[in-house]
Order: sequence, then structure tokens, then C-alpha cells
Amino acid sequence: MYRKKFLDFSSINVIDEPTYKIWWMNIGVKETVENNANHFFPQFNKKKQSTVTATEQLCLFQSGKHDIVILREPPSQEVLRCVEIAKGYVPMILYTTDKHDNYSESILRDVQLLSKVKEIISNSNHAYILVPFKVTKFDCEIGKLLGVELFGSIPDPSMDINDKIISRQICMFLDGKVPYGFDCYNIVEIQKAIDILSSGGTIVIKEFDGVSGQGFFIIHDSPSLKVFNAILRRHSNEDRFRLLIEKWYDNCVDINYQIYIGKNGETIQLQPTKQIINKGVYEGTDFQIEKYLSDADMIEIEKFGTRLAFHLHQNGYYGNISVDTIKTSNELFHLVEINARLSLSSYYWGAIQNYQDKKILIQYYNIKTTNFSLNDFYNNFCGKADDKGVFILSSGIDTLNATCRLFLMFFSKEIDDLHFLKSNAEEFMTGGNCHG
Repeated sequence: MYRKKFLDFSSINVIDEPTYKIWWMNIGVKETVENNANHFFPQFNKKKQSTVTATEQLCLFQSGKHDIVILREPPSQEVLRCVEIAKGYVPMILYTTDKHDNYSESILRDVQLLSKVKEIISNSNHAYILVPFKVTKFDCEIGKLLGVELFGSIPDPSMDINDKIISRQICMFLDGKVPYGFDCYNIVEIQKAIDILSSGGTIVIKEFDGVSGQGFFIIHDSPSLKVFNAILRRHSNEDRFRLLIEKWYDNCVDINYQIYIGKNGETIQLQPTKQIINKGVYEGTDFQIEKYLSDADMIEIEKFGTRLAFHLHQNGYYGNISVDTIKTSNELFHLVEINARLSLSSYYWGAIQNYQDKKILIQYYNIKTTNFSLNDFYNNFCGKADDKGVFILSSGIDTLNATCRLFLMFFSKEIDDLHFLKSNAEEFMTGGNCHG
């Protein structure tokens, strides 16, 4: 039988000695994506400050007892109480006062914060490493200023594994299975691919660098084809494209698996999880993977993951990779896309470490705050957790739109109790017009 693998990232060291870690989640908050003209499809960044505030608090659950977490805003007392229950401690929290849109740049410009971190490091007998969500040039500069190493590396531009086309080519090079489709670089190739694939049903067109449910278009009927052709005509003067056009698979299971690649090539693979996806956007993680993948499926994923990790390390990459893929009713694909960084679900593993014998599901919700009290929700569903309960992993308030984004972890010994608990919590939130 396949052995489940749970991992607390805080236990991973990138140097040959025990380390403490400094966490921050460098996700942008701009309303619109810069250089919009460079994208084939219109781009809109929905990550408002409240969204980022809610998301960055996930670091608290992944951190070790002696780690440092850098946040923009203080977490709610309800979140801190859940951290205390789940972990048995609350890590040190520092705040950046610089409000630059780029989180890592905010830290880099916050002289007082960096001075405080430097003082903590110099007074410690332990080594520290920096763990941003994604390693950027700003994080590298922070590492140099503090004299500490980073968790992970920046992919070589010549082999950007975040590029959907490049990651697809890597998978095929390693004899992995990918969805049926074509890499397209001009209008003739685009039209030819659509002609071939549309005869077999729905197709999806992806920009090579699309993220967070953006940069893709689904053609499922004549009206949607007309819309896409209109978009294509707007780009008729361009002579170079980078689009991936693939068959769309209905009723598939969305799978994520993660691999840590050490500087010396050592690897740790985590148990695959089922992703909760709504209209192309991630909304949560279901840890009951045995409902969706057989032992043979998971062994196959692990074997491919080993080949993939070795190949990436040979090409200079180390750190975490998050791989998204799908399983249809009769076929398992090894890879749909790679993210060379941590992912949201990376931060869940610390929260579930003490609950590995439970059924677990994590999902986020957007709630109208008009009739919703976070404290009342906590008192009804959280408190002291034993065999079953709910943890508020993060919360962020958007005062302008009167909404609250919550990441919730549901856990129970029995699957029926898990769904009953989730249903009750959602019913409680319905008074605040909750939606996933």
C-alpha cells in the first residue's frame, strides 16, 4: 500500500545544520497587471490588500516555534488562538511598515525591520534561512543584506519551468503524459490547432505565463469561438505568439503534488492532494486523496516526480516545485503545469501535522461582513479542538466592499462528520452571504 507522506516544511534545512526560518508571502496586490499590452488575453489582478492579508497569515501555521513571520497587518485574535491550538505556540511576528505593492520590496526598503531581523540573527546560536513564497531578485538582495541563505532559487531564464510550454516540453522529454494539445507560435498554428481539437469537444487556450485563473480562454461552442476569433483579430499585426492549446477534459480530478529539491539534489515528495477548482481558480484542498487516486496512481506520480526533480536539479534549480495535473475517468496525466515556488497548499502541511489521523479539507470563503461575526464563528466551531473541529487559518477584511476572506480547515475522524461539520459552518456563514 502507498505510504502517505506528510511534511512540515519548517523541518527542512537548506544547509547542513538545524535552521530557524524567516517567512513572508510575497504575493502582489495591484489591481491590474503591469504590461497588460504584452498579454494575449485581458488581465485583471483581483488580489486586493484584504486578499493578501488573509493569505499571508498562512505562514503562521507553517512556521516553527523559533521562526519569524513577517506580516503587513496583525492577524485577528481568532486566527492567533487557532495557531496556538494547532501548533502549541505562536511564532514571533514582525511587521513591515512600508506599504509598497511588492511585498519583498517593502521588506527591502524597511530599514528598521531589517535592522531588527539582523539583531535577532546575530544574537542567536542558530543559523537562519529566508522562506519567501517565491524567490525574486528582491529576496536575493534581502538575503545578501542579512547574510543568510534563501529557501530555493530563481529558475534559469533559459529554462523557466513556470512557463507552461516549457514545462510541457520537459514532461514529454521525461516520457510523461500531458493533455493532448499543441504549442502555437503564429496565427496559422493557432487556427490549425483549433480546427483539430475543436472536432473532439471543448478546448482551452492558455498563455504561457497565465496565473491565478487568468490568461486562458475556453472554447466550447460557436459563440465562444467567435469571441476568441475577435480577440485573435486584435492581434493580427503581431507575428509571434506563445500559446498552448489543449483538449479540455470534463469531469476530471484536479491533482497537486509538491517536491522539495535540496541544493545537493536530495528530494522529498509530499502526498498528492485533490484541488478544489471553480472556473479555473483554486479554492481549496481535499486531503482524502485515496478517494481519487489508486495506490498505482500515486506510485506512478512519485516515480515521475523523481525523474522531474533530478532533471530540474541537473539544470540548476533547487527549492520547492508545485505540480498541477489531472486524472480523467481512464487516464492519469503526469503534469499540466509547474510552479517553481511554494504554493498556497504548501502552507497547510504545518497546520495538519498534529492531525494526520483525521480527514481534512481546507477551503477559502468570501463572506459579506454585514451579518457575520468572526468571534461568534470561532465560539461556535473552533475553541478547543479534539476529534473534530474547524481552524481559522487566516482572515482578511475588505472594508470597502464589506467582505471577509477566510481560509478554514475542517477536520474529523470520520468523513461523514467532516462533511456535516463543513455544511453546518457554511450554513452559519450563509447569514453573511457566504460563497466559495
